[in-house]
Amino acid sequence: MLPTGSSLLSGIASVVLIAALLGTVAGLAFSGTDLLNFNTSAAQARAIDHDTQIKSQKDAVDLENYKAIKVAQTEAELQKIQLGVEAHKRSLELQVAAGETIRQAQIWLGVLVVIAITMILSYCSIRYAQSHFLFPKVQSSYADPKCNPALRAEIIRQARAQEVAERQAQIAAQFIAKSTAPSGNGRHPSKNKLPLAM
Repeated sequence: MLPTGSSLLSGIASVVLIAALLGTVAGLAFSGTDLLNFNTSAAQARAIDHDTQIKSQKDAVDLENYKAIKVAQTEAELQKIQLGVEAHKRSLELQVAAGETIRQAQIWLGVLVVIAITMILSYCSIRYAQSHFLFPKVQSSYADPKCNPALRAEIIRQARAQEVAERQAQIAAQFIAKSTAPSGNGRHPSKNKLPLAM
């Protein structure tokens, strides 16, 4: 008797099912999995959980360190900006003070220039008034010795009198020097010596 179509199909299906089952068991055996060993699977699960906890703790520490570094960097940048602002503020204050000093110096310089110009104008006005209104004849006749022969003669006479007086004083000094100077060998007095007045 020949097998029927349905029994043939059920036989092939059972052979394929048995082959798949044997292949799965062989694959699990050769791959080294511990699907059927619950103790090993639980230990591996605990080890993975432990590694995950350590990694999460390291990540939390790294996150805290990152936050602290970022806070420190932010504070350093803020401090740097604040120092820059203060330096700029001091620079502006110095510029304002220098500008104020320059402005005051310019004001005083202007005042001094006005005073100097006023003094020069006053001096020139006084000299002009003296020369043209107050003393015009004295200015013209007596101020210049070249123009006034009498003044010129007086100046020459005074110069000659002074020269004569200087010559007489020089001659007297020479005479006194000669008369008081010792001469000879020291035993006999000089013959040119005049007797001292009593």
